[in-house]
Amino acid sequence: SYAEGVSFAIQQLLSIIHNGASIVVNRTTALTKAIPGYSAMSSKGKVILTKTLTHELAARNIRVNSVSAGGFFEPSTTIIFLASDDSSYVTGIDLAVDGDKADSSKALTERLPQQLKV
Repeated sequence: SYAEGVSFAIQQLLSIIHNGASIVVNRTTALTKAIPGYSAMSSKGKVILTKTLTHELAARNIRVNSVSAGGFFEPSTTIIFLASDDSSYVTGIDLAVDGDKADSSKALTERLPQQLKV
């Protein structure tokens, strides 16, 4: 799964990530809800991974957060913020950068590629 790939990559990097660092996991809001007529896919595993790593890496003061980008929104400013010292008190969250569209199944359905249609 995608979460397993992210987990493997982070495990490989932990030996070179310094104490006090920040890890930001990128995911999508478009795959977090079941939408009628479309295959049910989920990236919820990345949220669980984020929360698990938050606890496991707390002793090293490594912060772990995830960003859920939705639609055509560019999360780069949010990722830069979460990776910076300005967010030193933010850890273990999944921050939606979606223009408040994640709650609208119709809006998601309109943006999903035709290949996902069942």
